[in-house]
Amino acid sequence: MIESCRNCVFNSALFEGLSVEELNYLAGFASNDSFKKGEIIFSQGDEINFITFLKQGLLKVFKKNDEDKDQIISIAKPNDCVGLLSVFSNRYYQYSFSALEDSVIYYVELSRVKYILQNNGAFGVRLLGRISKTADTIINNAYDINKKNIRGRIAFILLEFADNIYKNDQFDLPVSRKEIGELIGMTTENVIRMFSEFRRDDIIAINGKTITIMNKPMLKTIEKYG
Repeated sequence: MIESCRNCVFNSALFEGLSVEELNYLAGFASNDSFKKGEIIFSQGDEINFITFLKQGLLKVFKKNDEDKDQIISIAKPNDCVGLLSVFSNRYYQYSFSALEDSVIYYVELSRVKYILQNNGAFGVRLLGRISKTADTIINNAYDINKKNIRGRIAFILLEFADNIYKNDQFDLPVSRKEIGELIGMTTENVIRMFSEFRRDDIIAINGKTITIMNKPMLKTIEKYG
């Protein structure tokens, strides 16, 4: 078990410096699972029993508002440790996770992670650093999106997919126009209109779900000044 896990979650920088005994202790209660696109991994209100890592795929992190509508908080990428913001502050998840693509998740039992934390301060510092980085990313993205106009928000999310998620200027968009609206605070109608305008202006090409960025300098300019 330990050898297979060293090839998955335990090769993360988060676990650097743990002894063989500590790694074996964690790996003894580590597991993995696969999810199809659209499947729920955890729901808001579920009890937190694991530290969860995304090995493959993409996850949508979202929360139900008072009107029972989804508000997307972020998109988790491979090697992200998902759910960290709730793990040590709540007994239950404060948001839900669903697969945007076929995804592979690794779980490490939370009680065992807490035991290691009590005996390994350096590991605790690294984990706090990961939590802080996650919070900073969510806050900074929300700030950047909120200060932009409609065109700037669409440019932002297209560059996010191209540069930070797929690292390719051609990609299959894993979310619907409605979900994009939830993520960047726009109506579905405005998202559809902006995609049409960007295509008309030869900034992007659209073929079904496939997006190709045709004029990246222009897209970056719109994102920066929009």
